[in-house]
Amino acid sequence: RIISLIAKKRTGKEKRVTIVIGGGGPAGVELAAELSKFCEHACARYNLQEKDFEIILAQAAPRLLPGLHPSISEGARDRLERFGVKVLLDTCIQDIRKNEVTIAPRPLREGETVEKLLCSFGKDKQRVLEADVMVWSGGVRATSFMKQSGFMVDAKGRVDVHDTLEVKGETRTFALGDCSVLIDPTTKQPLPGLAQVAIYQGKVVARNIVRSISGLTLTHYRYPFLASVIPAGGKYAFAQFGSVRIRGFLAYFLYRFVDFKYFLSILPLGYAWKVWWAGWRAYSRND
Repeated sequence: RIISLIAKKRTGKEKRVTIVIGGGGPAGVELAAELSKFCEHACARYNLQEKDFEIILAQAAPRLLPGLHPSISEGARDRLERFGVKVLLDTCIQDIRKNEVTIAPRPLREGETVEKLLCSFGKDKQRVLEADVMVWSGGVRATSFMKQSGFMVDAKGRVDVHDTLEVKGETRTFALGDCSVLIDPTTKQPLPGLAQVAIYQGKVVARNIVRSISGLTLTHYRYPFLASVIPAGGKYAFAQFGSVRIRGFLAYFLYRFVDFKYFLSILPLGYAWKVWWAGWRAYSRND
């Protein structure tokens, strides 16, 4: 879609290519950075100008990457804005139609006022943006099955669970993965919707089903050590390992190392290296 729009721009059939990204988590930040570098290459290759492209990132939270340290959030925002990405905080995607996206200030929490929002149009109810491409990276909503089954769910359709993964208010009923919400006592944030979290939760639930049948005490979910590495364009990344935070090429190198380690876990050494090297070359084209 973007390449076809660039072709139209070159022939004068398109005024400007506008891309709106909904969601400022790891996927949204990485995508915004890569797209900005891609557009930069398009300008050089096809004799276009930076003003011919506009990338807008709308984030409902007051900062990007809310699950990470505020210094990483600020660093990610600064980097994207240096790339020319327009970052809108405290801003929700309200409606999507052909060639336009309606945005609005996020709903106020108890005790908040509109003036406290970082949204640049907080006093307006909504604003309509021209959008040639709309990309959603704002996470997922749980299946409606949970609510239809009579469980109490949050705004994203997830059920609250104890650290045994047993649904609150229920007995012998377990939930895990994207349909459940478990608050990490350290970060005070819900556990991220990652495969590594769901896999570990699956083991806990399997163990607790057996223990429940046997009349034994249920085991508790042990909050694993989760590392986060977010690429931010141009062989640059942000990484957080507990209280350790890294940015720049070293973080990017760690990101590529983690990729290789993953391939080694599912492929023979030679094939893992081949796939990893092909990926490195492909991912470096925008750098």
